[in-house]
Amino acid sequence: MELVGSWQPVYYFIPAFARPIRMPKPDAFEKALAHQLGYTDLVIGQLEREHSDERTCSWMLYGHQDSTGHGDRVCQLSITGPEIFDAEKWKAAIQLWHGEKRHELSANQLRYSLTCSCTTSDSLCRVEQYGMIAHCADVILQQSPDCIGIYWPHSQKLVTREFYRTPHWHSPELHFLDGGLHVRCLYDTDSNEELVDTLGLTAIGLPDLQCRCEGLDPARVAGFLRSVAAYLYQNGDVINDGDTLEGVDGGRWPCQHGNSLAKPRRRVLEICPVRPEETVIV
Repeated sequence: MELVGSWQPVYYFIPAFARPIRMPKPDAFEKALAHQLGYTDLVIGQLEREHSDERTCSWMLYGHQDSTGHGDRVCQLSITGPEIFDAEKWKAAIQLWHGEKRHELSANQLRYSLTCSCTTSDSLCRVEQYGMIAHCADVILQQSPDCIGIYWPHSQKLVTREFYRTPHWHSPELHFLDGGLHVRCLYDTDSNEELVDTLGLTAIGLPDLQCRCEGLDPARVAGFLRSVAAYLYQNGDVINDGDTLEGVDGGRWPCQHGNSLAKPRRRVLEICPVRPEETVIV
């Protein structure tokens, strides 16, 4: 999919509803947005709606004002809708995510949706850019109590309202990964191998990850990839071919960039398990 296999200059997320949508009031939404982003000098300017599309509202967010009252644009947020949720369009991805038992939301519950798109300034670092997107999603949930979940097309991840609003990381700056990172446990029937990989990092300019379990507990490998993904998110694509990471079994696991084994096809950083007794100490 084009939303998954390459870096995306515009980032999307889709709030989903079981009942017809009541759009948030613009004034309340703007106040909540300014508060959530924590910009003391933030200026929010609502763009005029385009005559060709009366269902779209856009906000330009500015920070770091100068003496003239102008500032640098830090984000443009557009909300389009309401519309009927296109379950067929996302069916395969939603079914894949809901193979995990800990989520109770099903595709059949998703009846209506909004489409939120964000463009952030290159002057911000990656964590700031996508942190703003995470906060925009927080405000949507805050101002739309009937929203039951959010679908993240770039990571093919569907999360419940409760999941997204519950902290899952040691640092608040990783909150974006609650929706933007999808760790998958897959089984390759051709090779009889279990594979753990990620979706979502490619769309934000980082390599996704993959690891063949080779007899290891997939849940432990998934937790390991989750930690590596957080490290890349905070530090960038800093792991080079031939570098090693300490694996879940204490061995040094070498890394190599290559092509993904599972669809969607994309470039990944493959981390190869090596048993501690197989590690060569130089």
